[in-house]
Amino acid sequence: MERELSYLKRKRVSHTAMRNALARASESKKPENERLFLDPFADKLLNFRYRCVLSLLILPVIGDGIFALREKKFPGMIGDFLCRTRYIDDLVRSALDEGFEQMVFLGSGLDSRPYRIAGMNRICVYELDHPETQKWKVNRLERILGKIPPRVVFAPTDFNRMELERILAEANFNGKHKTFIVLEGLTQYLKAESVDSIFRYLSKTVTSGFRVVFSYVHRGIIEGKPEFENTGNLMFHLKRLGEPWIFGMVPDEVASYLDKFGLELVEHLDASKIKKRYLKPLGRQMNVFAGEYVALAEKRSNGF
Repeated sequence: MERELSYLKRKRVSHTAMRNALARASESKKPENERLFLDPFADKLLNFRYRCVLSLLILPVIGDGIFALREKKFPGMIGDFLCRTRYIDDLVRSALDEGFEQMVFLGSGLDSRPYRIAGMNRICVYELDHPETQKWKVNRLERILGKIPPRVVFAPTDFNRMELERILAEANFNGKHKTFIVLEGLTQYLKAESVDSIFRYLSKTVTSGFRVVFSYVHRGIIEGKPEFENTGNLMFHLKRLGEPWIFGMVPDEVASYLDKFGLELVEHLDASKIKKRYLKPLGRQMNVFAGEYVALAEKRSNGF
């Protein structure tokens, strides 16, 4: 029954969304020549508890100690998330430069790209996520910005109920506009048929072409394969939070999976590629979790 956990059963802000915002806030406090990105909204989206943690993380010795303990318990998770954030930031900026007309953030959490990345004010943005997380985010953004920009549309969603078509229709989503889609840190929380329905719906609905970036975890982690036995603590922890991982993919099968929906794999990054691209140039010695991947795909010109 636990594997059928509804995306909407949480009656609170997502713990993982809050922790990801904490990681972005901590990274943003680093010197400009060391940090992977700057997110001036992240610390303002935190609740009181996580703001207290942030105040400790930015202390030289104490912060290093907290990071070391976290790294020992969940090796590479922070490095993976930070590099993934930077990669998707880069893709969003490229999409803006290429004239994409709208963006859809599925499972947007406490992400602040629609407000912190230059040029986002030129396009329409759709944010879809769990209603409790969205409620918190909207309230905090209204405090920060005064009001939510009219170009941003929030839509509370249960992805496991496969309501994407109805939700986007009610949000006046226009499938005739060139669209960039972000599924960051979402697929592992959904049922397999829900992930299928997202790609199928987008491929049929966005007729002018689209590009999608998505992250996923290796299916071997979900299945408890021996080569991923070191992820036991992580899986137990997520289960206790009420946010278990229930879906994964096999890297070698991603291209053929996307092909079923008329999509072509453009780029596929694992931990080693991410470290080489983002950490090595900065001289950062940071572990990156090897169980998560990020992929970029686009709709083939001949469609679905």
